[in-house]
Amino acid sequence: MEFTEGKCPKCQGKLQIPSDRESIICMYCGKEIAAKAAIESGKEDMKEFNHAAFLKYYETAKMGLPTMVTGIKNGMKDFKKNTYETAFSNYLDQYKQALEAFHHAYIISEEKETLLQDVAKLIISESVEEVKALPKERQKEQKIMDANMILVVYVIPAILEMSGESFDLLADQVLIEWKKEFPKTNLRKSTYENIAGGFRKKLCYITTAVCDQTGKPDDCHELNVLRSYRDEYLLKDEMGKQLVEEYYDIAPTIVKRISMRSNAKEIYTKILNKYITPCIFLIEQNELEKSKDLYQEMVRNLQAEFVLSYIQ
Repeated sequence: MEFTEGKCPKCQGKLQIPSDRESIICMYCGKEIAAKAAIESGKEDMKEFNHAAFLKYYETAKMGLPTMVTGIKNGMKDFKKNTYETAFSNYLDQYKQALEAFHHAYIISEEKETLLQDVAKLIISESVEEVKALPKERQKEQKIMDANMILVVYVIPAILEMSGESFDLLADQVLIEWKKEFPKTNLRKSTYENIAGGFRKKLCYITTAVCDQTGKPDDCHELNVLRSYRDEYLLKDEMGKQLVEEYYDIAPTIVKRISMRSNAKEIYTKILNKYITPCIFLIEQNELEKSKDLYQEMVRNLQAEFVLSYIQ
């Protein structure tokens, strides 16, 4: 026989209601009560319990989440091969409890869509206020760009690292709310593993981004030539190794900043025509040092345009 938890409407005693009974005698007060009334009374009790639990979890989330964008220090300085893993781990630890509280609130919430919107706005709230408080448009643009990077490299990956439908939906909602505030932004979800994997696999970041945006596959001629050039030429001496290490420090930031531009595809096409294709030609002509000089020129110019210009 199945039982449903209920409560006596008269004395408030908790009862187990047999599924085959229309009425029962309360074991506490001895009154005869309708089984349906006892079950409904139990549901109301559960609603009150869930509401109290929801408020508790939501308050924890409200206390911890508003600094997810603004609270990270040296975030982009630590976005390097040797420091990103530790920086991200520390960041996730800082916000894990608040994110877990959101998850528990989401499970018992009767208005999940509203909760997602409220929490997403909460996460970006301090950053939005910082931007609006700046007097000059140039300052606003720089602050938005910095926040974009933190969102892509730390905030969204941290939310997705928690795993589960509620977190995936929250990550989507954060990007939706951010775009509502700043319509020119066009951020996409990325996991920590995807970002960190780029460092571990020693990707040709800029060339990979260029090829991706211009419709070339990961095993295209350009990427294969440059990877071989890196492994068989640049990494064979100390000067070349140093150049490669410097490249891996700055290239991810360059790519992230370009990818956030509305005309990113146009920028990548220009990079392909002005730098990548000529570099490939020089390598194939065995002009290896000239190719290195041209690639260095590309990185320095892109760094000046898309990184240094935002911190001066």
